[in-house]
Amino acid sequence: MRSIQYFKNLKGNVSDKWISYFEIYDIYFSKFKNKKISLLEVGVQNGGSLEGWADFFKNASVIVGSDVDLRCKQLKFKDKRIKLIIGDINKNDTRKTIIDLAKGFDIIIDDGSHKSFDVNSTFLYFYPYLKPGGVYLIEDLHCSYWKNFGGGLLENQSSIAFLKLFIDILNFESWGMAFKKFSSLKFGYAGTKKSISIKTFRDIESIHFHNSICVIKKGFSPNSIGERTISGKKALVYPDLPQSGSVFESERQKIKNKFFK
Repeated sequence: MRSIQYFKNLKGNVSDKWISYFEIYDIYFSKFKNKKISLLEVGVQNGGSLEGWADFFKNASVIVGSDVDLRCKQLKFKDKRIKLIIGDINKNDTRKTIIDLAKGFDIIIDDGSHKSFDVNSTFLYFYPYLKPGGVYLIEDLHCSYWKNFGGGLLENQSSIAFLKLFIDILNFESWGMAFKKFSSLKFGYAGTKKSISIKTFRDIESIHFHNSICVIKKGFSPNSIGERTISGKKALVYPDLPQSGSVFESERQKIKNKFFK
């Protein structure tokens, strides 16, 4: 059964989702469906999505929801796996309470304030708590284009602009020797003045953009393009193809050795 059916069949608390999101959930969440996972959703509104995830992931060990709205204290859940934390996701006490509920999360969904400040800082803090092989999904990124959410089409501090920067980290090993001295970068994004450690995010396996959604998949080791593979015997057009151990390969290997021993 597809994820949309679990949400359409909800009889309890209300859930509010854009229809296109469900196909994206199916693409990235299906592999976790029958596993004993831990899930975190930032922003729960009326609480229906937590019940939908509890139904979809029947073997999940814990479903954690977080919301700053004090009215969420009214929400009650029959499923004991659902844990609701009320508090500001930008505050250390709220963050600590959340991470104490699980030894990392397989899935993290940011459906919170949608303000660039919050989206960016939440990702920076919680990505390290995403388990290897896990998925971090940010929803409603159309708000990144709106000024009252800290965004704009050409706003370099918007969430979309912020997330694009991680594409460069994804391709870090090809930057070149001139940049090998950089172990962290000051992106100047909304939410903090701190530098972003390249090493912290080198295990990003892939970044996928959909309409209003970004999906970041975490790998099991630092991302690498791998070894260059050249096969065959006849090179009639380009006879001087570089072989393994060429200058390009050795320079890139120096970068890897410096940062990821």
